[in-house]
Amino acid sequence: MIVNLVRREAAGHTSVYAMQNVRIINGLTGLQVNPWGFLLPLTALVWAATLGSLLWVLTILNTLSFLPTNATSRASFCSVRVLLQQDVVWPAQWWWWERLVHGLWMLTVLVLAKSYAGNLMSLLAVRYVPQPFQTLRDVLDHPSVAMIWQKLSSYEQYIRSVKSGVFREVADLEKEGRLKFHTQAQYLTSLDTLVREGDHALVDAAISLRSLIALDFSQKGRCDFYISRDGFMPSLASMWSQKTNPLIHAFNKRIGRLSEQGLITYWMENVPNFTECDNIPKKMLVTSSISASNIWGVFVLLGGGVVAGLAVWCLEVFVKPCKEH
Repeated sequence: MIVNLVRREAAGHTSVYAMQNVRIINGLTGLQVNPWGFLLPLTALVWAATLGSLLWVLTILNTLSFLPTNATSRASFCSVRVLLQQDVVWPAQWWWWERLVHGLWMLTVLVLAKSYAGNLMSLLAVRYVPQPFQTLRDVLDHPSVAMIWQKLSSYEQYIRSVKSGVFREVADLEKEGRLKFHTQAQYLTSLDTLVREGDHALVDAAISLRSLIALDFSQKGRCDFYISRDGFMPSLASMWSQKTNPLIHAFNKRIGRLSEQGLITYWMENVPNFTECDNIPKKMLVTSSISASNIWGVFVLLGGGVVAGLAVWCLEVFVKPCKEH
């Protein structure tokens, strides 16, 4: 049993034989495609540096006052066309330094575009395995997911007695119907019917969750669940008896020997397929062809650009007659 203050006042316990953290288990919903994956080949810093370089080029082309206005505006717009992979016309009246700036800018965009295209093709062949719930805050912020904790445990006792903090928020979920308490005997059924669908998250000691996943793997032959990376509520486990029981001292010696020999850890992890689902990959490489579900984000971005362009065009058509009058 877990050691806590209330239990120590009521009974006696042996020396600690295990220390464990509480973690979260949730169902894997299968491989998914990120429709906005075309933005991932470049980090936010690279996007910012690219736009900053474009502004720097535009600044150079527009700050020299001795150039004619028409030539300057035409040269500035060509820099944007280069970034958008459009054709560029080289007017004969351009100065040599103007051609040099555009040449360097074109080389920069060429390297950027080739790197982007290569990484994008690799990225489209990758599917990611969503594992959204890594902390209690992740579950709390998801309004459609409920928590399952062990019934009549030290965890339930702590949740019901805490006055503030994140665990107070967990306790408040019971009013919303998002907090449930199940016994360990109900865990396998809860795992198969509730947690597997992804709308419930089971919270318990990591050793118990790994054993449940191992049992499920033995039955189904696949890994359908994942355990959160972050652990919380570290706790100590020991054997319990009456406070005045003289056998506690004898148990302490034997527990020490068993711990030194590693037998307690061996017994706790002696479950078939205990480590089969420990390292579930977050990403998987597939060889399927590109479909609309892979790249619909590109068409959304394209449609948004077309709508914005039409809006600007309509505004120009409306404003021009007004200026003439």
